[in-house]
Formats: sequence, structure tokens, C-alpha cells
Amino acid sequence: MGGIGVGTLTRTGGGGGIMGQATDGSSMALLSPGWGSPDTQWLLPYLLGWALLTIVAVVAGWCGVFQKAGQPRWAALIPGYNVYVLVVRVARLSPWWCGLLLLPPVNLIAALVVNVEVARRFGRTEAFGIGMAVFGCVLYPLLGFGPAEYHAGEGSQVPPVRLQRR
Repeated sequence: MGGIGVGTLTRTGGGGGIMGQATDGSSMALLSPGWGSPDTQWLLPYLLGWALLTIVAVVAGWCGVFQKAGQPRWAALIPGYNVYVLVVRVARLSPWWCGLLLLPPVNLIAALVVNVEVARRFGRTEAFGIGMAVFGCVLYPLLGFGPAEYHAGEGSQVPPVRLQRR
């Protein structure tokens, strides 16, 4: 009869995984090697470097966006408060949108809405706003340090986007 029996755990060599052996002699891998394996050792430094570059670029872009919107630049450096300033003071949305950004299934849509509204406040298209949600490390600095001007008007007072042919 099968049941839970007493067994032993042993660490495998090299990869760092853990093997379990039941009293009946069968064995099973309990933990995979993970970050310590030779195949993935390059990945963690790469991801950390990429995260550092993108976070610095977005925060720098937010500093420019906040300044153009009449908000203090230092607000971009304070976690949590920077999101509040972006949502409530720059995008001019309700504070409820900050709460929606914390709900996992809803935050994807809320992030799109916030970025589209920020783009509209700077006279950009909705497509630019969606791009800001995906490529914020490029488009926020472009918006913050480029020629775009902030328009604080409410709703329909935001000037419509006019596409010009060259």
C-alpha cells in the first residue's frame, strides 16, 4: 500500500538541486537547480542591469514630466508618492486610480488608462500613451525632456491631437 513514509534528502552535486528518496527506494527531484546552475548564472546580473537602466530612465523621464506639469521634480524619487503625483496631479484622474493600480487583474487596464491620459495632457495620441505603458524607459524621457508642453485643462479642454503630414 502506498502512503507517506520516511525518506532521506540529499543535495545533488554541481547544480544545487535536492533529491528525495522514499523508503521504497524510489527517488524524485524536489527542487530544481535554480539561479545557481551554470546555465542560468548569466541571467540574474543581466536582468538586474536591465532593471537598473529602465528604472533610472523612467524616473528621469518622470522628473521632466513632473516639472512640465508644475510639480516638484523630487516627487519622482519617492516610491508610491510618485505614482500618486503622476495619476492625480499630472494625469488629473481620481485618486481611486492609484488603488486600481494595486489590484493585479485590473492594474493592466489602469496603467494603460493612466499612461494614455498623461499622453493626452502632453498633446500626444492614445497610441503614444499605450507605448508609454510598454516602453516607458524610452517614451517618458522623450516626453519629459522633449518639446511637448503640458495642458492642464479638464477633459474636453485638453487640445485635440492633430496629426500633421510632412
